[in-house]
Amino acid sequence: IHVDNLDLVVNVDPPTDHKDYLHRGGRTARAGESGSVVTLVTPNQRRDMTRLMVAAGIVPQTTQVRS
Repeated sequence: IHVDNLDLVVNVDPPTDHKDYLHRGGRTARAGESGSVVTLVTPNQRRDMTRLMVAAGIVPQTTQVRS
C-alpha cells in the first residue's frame, strides 16, 4: 500500500519482526519527509517490543498509560 503525505503510523497490532516494524514506519519517511510512529503495547508484549526495538536500532520514547 502506498499513501502520499503520511506523517503518522499507529501500530495497534505490533509486528513481531523488526524488519516489518521498520517497513511500516518507513511509510512516514518517503521522499525525504519525516513522521512519527506510535505503537500500542500491552504489558504482555513489552519484553518482545523491547527486543524488537533493539534489533531495529531504535531508542523509543515510552509513555505508560492507564485507564
